[in-house]
Amino acid sequence: MKMSAKKITTTLLLFLLTFTSCNYQKKDTEKTSSKKSITKALGMLPNATVEETIAYYKKLKKEKPNDFNFNDENELNTLGYQYLNNGEIKAAIEIFKLLVSEFPNAFNPYDSLAEAYFEDKDYEKAIQFYTKSLELNPQNSNADRMIFRIKYQTRKLSKFDQVFTKEQYKADMDELAKRIVETHPFPFQFITKKDFYKLVNSQKSKLTSTTTYSQFMWLLSPIIASVGCEHSHFGIFNQEDKMLPTTLRFPLEASLEDSKLLVTNSHSNKKIPLGSEIQAINNVEIATIKKAVFRHIASNGYAKSLKKSMFSAYLTSYIPYYFNFPKSYTVKLNGSNKSIELSQLTQFAYTPRNNEYSFDILKPKHTAKLRLPSFSYYGGKALQQYKEFIDNSFTTLKNKSINNLIIDLRGNGGGCSCAAIYLLKYISKKTFTYFSPDLAVLPGDASEDKPQELFKNRFLGKVYVLIDGRNTSTSGHFLAMVKKHKMATLIGEESGASYYSMANVKGFLGTNTNVAYWIARTYYNVTADDFPKNKGILPEHYVYKTKKSILEQKDPQITYALQLIETNK
Repeated sequence: MKMSAKKITTTLLLFLLTFTSCNYQKKDTEKTSSKKSITKALGMLPNATVEETIAYYKKLKKEKPNDFNFNDENELNTLGYQYLNNGEIKAAIEIFKLLVSEFPNAFNPYDSLAEAYFEDKDYEKAIQFYTKSLELNPQNSNADRMIFRIKYQTRKLSKFDQVFTKEQYKADMDELAKRIVETHPFPFQFITKKDFYKLVNSQKSKLTSTTTYSQFMWLLSPIIASVGCEHSHFGIFNQEDKMLPTTLRFPLEASLEDSKLLVTNSHSNKKIPLGSEIQAINNVEIATIKKAVFRHIASNGYAKSLKKSMFSAYLTSYIPYYFNFPKSYTVKLNGSNKSIELSQLTQFAYTPRNNEYSFDILKPKHTAKLRLPSFSYYGGKALQQYKEFIDNSFTTLKNKSINNLIIDLRGNGGGCSCAAIYLLKYISKKTFTYFSPDLAVLPGDASEDKPQELFKNRFLGKVYVLIDGRNTSTSGHFLAMVKKHKMATLIGEESGASYYSMANVKGFLGTNTNVAYWIARTYYNVTADDFPKNKGILPEHYVYKTKKSILEQKDPQITYALQLIETNK
């Protein structure tokens, strides 16, 4: 963890101390400022080895203990990161070891030493010192996260067709249930305690002596999905998708559009026209398949919009898991009772998605489009580049007197509240407060439950936002604020989330099977909190893909937005 992120707890403590005693603060500041920086003193050594640097540090501390700020742990920490950032990992380790010996009761030195060992790929020692840091400060979420990351990366992967014993499966299933109840703040908000354990026992009863690991994961997913939390899951569906053999995949990509499953990529099955509506797979109606699969997909309050988007995104995987991995597939298309046998895939790659933010002035010169596929800019250079992009975009809007803005938010799964707030300050008509003041806000966001002042050159024209079921987490919060304060016209589909969500997600591994899953630990919401908990944010104009738009490879939401703009001129 970089220093700026690691100092959150220390900064909050110092903030409290600031208001405890002004006289003490002044005295302490004067005392500290009169001492020289030990890091700068060590930096004066030309071409010194790390051993010589440490020896010089000890010499100065012995001979001139009152001249340098030896009591400031940030000094050695800064020096250690200078080595680490320059790729001198072994030297950084030695500096951080010195830091630990100088401040044995502080959590941050152990965290820094652990990071250096992690960079050195000495994962055993990294876990050792992250654990020590966590013991000294149980709120050190970085150490918690890194311990799981190391265990996750170095775990022995269970194979698709590997078989564990029923006892091992049952133990990991009980372990999952126990961790959900103990970790999640509201495990029984959308399911009763009685029904939750009834579900657990029902899933355990389906285990057999021949149950494979892939089948076990399919049995597990309804349990975690029953909590009704989009942030509590098995890594979305990535684990199941990644281990699925190509030859077992359902060989078509398709999208649920207003309850119609329309083919978007035929792959090697060219006899299936793009845009075709699939009515049945292996003689099972799509409505039946959808209802069953939805039970395995996590979403806030069981909101169907996110489930629908996930079903579409991972269709090539969900279908095999639902049918227990058949060797072949047939489909029935709308308008025909004849079953069409599909060819198996020999290779597979998902259709690429547009994951780059962009700003374009459209052919009608009075309109521009801002594409934002993510808010995941958590500080540092990435956040700065995002802010510069937003600033430049809105400067262009003003300089070119553009009075219509389309914000394409489709597929934006959320990210940092700071990124969402930054955009809101450009499109809001009045001052707003983002996070509810009576709830804890995210670390590092100490001012986000206060009134947010708008930017002076905020956009004064009409705003249209394109949305879909993949708008989750912070993206849902953003849309809730937009909807409540009437900042824009929403076009597309119901979003996957709204005003509330979970954070502070903790990762776990099953003791016997190494199955990985994540459970949210903290509840938070924005001030636009008067929407239903079991739905996303609803658009003013519902617009879906059609057979025609798929065949012509046209974007129906963009087309509709432009038509609406022309109508409202």
